[in-house]
Amino acid sequence: KDPSPMSEKKMPKKPKRPLSSYNIFFREERIKILANLPSTKGVVAEEKDGTGAKTSRKKRTPHGKIGFENLGKKIGHNWRNL
Repeated sequence: KDPSPMSEKKMPKKPKRPLSSYNIFFREERIKILANLPSTKGVVAEEKDGTGAKTSRKKRTPHGKIGFENLGKKIGHNWRNL
């Protein structure tokens, strides 16, 4: 097959695909959940570093309230219960 010139280059002003209903729900639920949780900045997590010894490090939560994994689980649960 002969590749077309358009497939080789990305179109710079190509319109984005619209958000799915789950993406819209996730965005709105995230705002609600974060607003209802108290701030817990500086949370320290215990984690094993591969050698068997525990190390303490700060969680990578920019808002300091809930991790992405737990947030996703909570929102997914809410989505299934619609």
